[in-house]
Amino acid sequence: MNEAIAEHGALFHADGATIVPTELSRGPWYPGTLHGGPPSALLAWVLERHDPGPASFVARLTVELLRPVPMAPLRIEARTIRPGRKVQWLEAAVLADGVEVARATALRLRPTDAEVDAHEGDDPLSRLSRRRSLPSSSERGCRWVTGRRTISGL
Repeated sequence: MNEAIAEHGALFHADGATIVPTELSRGPWYPGTLHGGPPSALLAWVLERHDPGPASFVARLTVELLRPVPMAPLRIEARTIRPGRKVQWLEAAVLADGVEVARATALRLRPTDAEVDAHEGDDPLSRLSRRRSLPSSSERGCRWVTGRRTISGL
């Protein structure tokens, strides 16, 4: 296991109403700032849990990094822009020393029990897994430089 993960265990720790980033959140560009992923994940986590109700499926999340997010205690504010049972619009902001450094909006929808016909072979990932060689350069993208791991206990 990576020493930093063993030492810190999470990207952030809560200290009352304050969120404190750990070394795991630090970005590679400047030692005093966070990578963009951890504040984005924090905003997504907050918006998933804010104002629970029937509209619980996050269908769209838009994150805006307004300025570098510092390696400093942060505060999160969330509010409901449009309440509803079928559709909700939510907004959250990350503040550092009272200054908004990142924000996100989320569209949440009420899940339904729709029946979908499953057709074998329709899944694009299953087609990719049957390939024997790398895709051509015109087909390559982010999925070829990222990895996936199953994480238990969440």
